[in-house]
Amino acid sequence: MSDRPNPFSEIEQLIDEFTQFGSPLDRNRKLHVAAGTLATEHEGRYVTRERATDAVERTIQLPAAVDEEGTEASYDRGVLTVRLHKLTGSGDGTEIPVN
Repeated sequence: MSDRPNPFSEIEQLIDEFTQFGSPLDRNRKLHVAAGTLATEHEGRYVTRERATDAVERTIQLPAAVDEEGTEASYDRGVLTVRLHKLTGSGDGTEIPVN
């Protein structure tokens, strides 16, 4: 387990997709998000410095398989939104008709 802070996360399940708010995909239905900050050099000293400069990392187990091709991500006003479209008939089970 990493000593890096975990970013907060919310996952919303819609009918055919998951939307991850707050934070690459692997075959085990996990969403992994890692972020860092850009270091800049400047003259002078800070009077106050409140922004975090640590790297953050989070892996989230998804409840269903998703289509990697349809993955979209956006970052707006400090919120990372990742949209993952669920796969249908993805091998989560097999329907067997009962006679």
